[in-house]
Amino acid sequence: MLIHILTFLPTKSAFTTSILSKRWTSLCHSLTTLNFDDEGAENQDAISRFTRMVDRFLPSPPIVQLHHQPLQTFCLTSRAKPFNKFEVDNWAEAAKRRGVKNLHLSIYCALLSPRFFTSQTLIVLKLSGCFHIAKYGHKFESVDLPSLKTLHLLEDTCIGVRDNFMKVLSGCPNLVDLYAPS
Repeated sequence: MLIHILTFLPTKSAFTTSILSKRWTSLCHSLTTLNFDDEGAENQDAISRFTRMVDRFLPSPPIVQLHHQPLQTFCLTSRAKPFNKFEVDNWAEAAKRRGVKNLHLSIYCALLSPRFFTSQTLIVLKLSGCFHIAKYGHKFESVDLPSLKTLHLLEDTCIGVRDNFMKVLSGCPNLVDLYAPS
């Protein structure tokens, strides 16, 4: 019942509420929708607090793994320039380990690993910002998104060289909704 109530709160409020009681501490890890926005984080200290909060939410403690509660939606919006590039990739990987179905990233600039576009559970992927691929000459190692049905690359999205975009499309056999303005 408490988890259901916490789902109606913004992620930050749910986290704050869950620290009211020791018995509620693990409840925030059972939320199936996580929406993080660094709005108002204008200095390095505020950005550090924001990153620590996201770091606390994403790991899957054993109790969540036992109850098989996949992460339905993970949204991350950051206006920080530049944002810590490695954390974004780690957060996306942590969300994928939790079986995320909807992944929305809106980031000024991020460095992603070549394995970013591999997930068996991802159904919706929405990207906004400039995404660079680390290593391998800035090309994806492989693209394997068999469940992906929706791919939105918003107006300001850049995922590297043209070959990457074609590789992404070829790795999404069930894609039915593509939005990628020219």
